Formats: sequence, structure tokens, C-alpha cells
Amino acid sequence: YFKVYCRDVFYVQVPTQETLDFSRIYKVPYQAVGTGRLALLDKPVNRIMIYDRPERIEAVEKLLLPWTDVFSYARDSARGLDILPRGVNKGSALRLLCNRLQVDLKKVMAIGNEGNDIEMICEAGLGVAMGNSCPELKACAAVVTAGNQAEGVAQALKTYVLQE
Repeated sequence: YFKVYCRDVFYVQVPTQETLDFSRIYKVPYQAVGTGRLALLDKPVNRIMIYDRPERIEAVEKLLLPWTDVFSYARDSARGLDILPRGVNKGSALRLLCNRLQVDLKKVMAIGNEGNDIEMICEAGLGVAMGNSCPELKACAAVVTAGNQAEGVAQALKTYVLQE
């Protein structure tokens, strides 16, 4: 399953229930272009998302490795892979936001749980990995909190933000 983002719309070959749910929940419009027609889009692409079985995503990662000087990629889950313009990631977005808001990155806490959060966790003054995070994210985080099911975000906020 592929989603190709061009500006504020994502394109799919054929809409699935995931397409409908994602569009409704996140209020991002989609367009179905038909099977085999995503490569024919004539718009600048911001992001490509691929969803498949974990072993197939791993195989795609290996195929993309020689192209890292052209674009970036990161796992958003065991079954998902994001392909983005080179240098575009959550860490660069956090730097840009902090710069615009004139907030010192050292005073920022970022919380994540997947491979596409690694750069953001490394940029933040306090990088927090969820307990259910991938091992690569846990390795670079300053702190590991409880998982999503155990209210890890609330735990981190209480411990590091709301405490006097």
C-alpha cells in the first residue's frame, strides 16, 4: 500500500479502509488515481509512505540504502516506511520550529516511539522514548518512559514538565 503526498493531498492507487480512516481522522484529503498510476503524478512529491509486511519493508530499506544522498527514509513502524526529501525529518522540523519560536532546543522535550522519531529525540534537550519504542530509538533517548498502554506520555510530562 502506497500513499504519495503532494502538498496537502495524498494520492493512493485505490482507497482502502485505512485511506478513509486516515483522511477522516487527520482531515487530509486524498485522491485515488488508479492502479499503477502513482508514478505518473505530475506534482512535486513531499513524502511517500509504504506499508507492507515487515520483511518486505526491510527488503525495501536495503534497496534504498545506496540512495541516501538523494533522499531520506525512516521506519514509522515495523510495517511502514517514510521516504522524504534528503534532510527532511522530525529533527529538522523541530529545529525549524524552535528557531521560528525563538525557543532554545535544550529546553525542549520530545517524545517518540518509532524510527522516524530518532532525529527529533536526538535534537531535543530531553529525548524520551516510549517503553514500546523500537530498540534504535531507546538507544539514543536520554529517558525511556512507560509504553502507550501505560500512559507513558502522561508519565513523562508529570515527571519532567509539571514537576516544580
